Amino acid sequence: MNSEYYAVDIALIPERETLDFFIGLNRRLIEKTGDDSIRLGDSACLPHISLAMGRVHASCIEDIKEILSVVSGFLPYNAAYKDYAVVAGSNGDQISGLDIVRDDMIAGLQEIVAGILGEFSSHGMTPECFSGDASAITDFSLDYSENYLARQTGDSFSPHITIGNGNIRKVEDIQPPANFSCDRIAICRLGNHCTCAELLESIKGI
Repeated sequence: MNSEYYAVDIALIPERETLDFFIGLNRRLIEKTGDDSIRLGDSACLPHISLAMGRVHASCIEDIKEILSVVSGFLPYNAAYKDYAVVAGSNGDQISGLDIVRDDMIAGLQEIVAGILGEFSSHGMTPECFSGDASAITDFSLDYSENYLARQTGDSFSPHITIGNGNIRKVEDIQPPANFSCDRIAICRLGNHCTCAELLESIKGI
């Protein structure tokens, strides 16, 4: 059953060279672990820095894009590498990511974006709001996206890029990326594991 509501993520998208870097890391992690439940790509499941997630009516996507144009002046955003991170997932598995320095620029950007999405977002997240097989959507995906605006904003905001399932530190010869630029803010429909499964709209810098 299709839903009139979408689970969405408004996210910073790195420029082409950095997308390729993170997709390459993801493939090496998959080779190491055999777990491809998070498979990054350049058109679906884009590497990204989440700014806000929520449940919105599908008819509101264009309105959200129009209002989001006010943040185009933040672009390009230059992200600074902080550290690789490995955290425990909801099933005791490991999830690897790259932490980004939380500077005043990205903190201010998230505050604006979260405020915009909050005007459209409503509770009631269901598996049907997500892209892909609704029966596969995890409880973590539902809870994290439903409560993102309440739990992951303001002082709790921890900008990062998810790389994949497994421990990235066990992959040999992993180098940190140079500081990198994000040239788009995208509205994405979420997939399982809160991936950016579908690119719905994007805003470029002015």
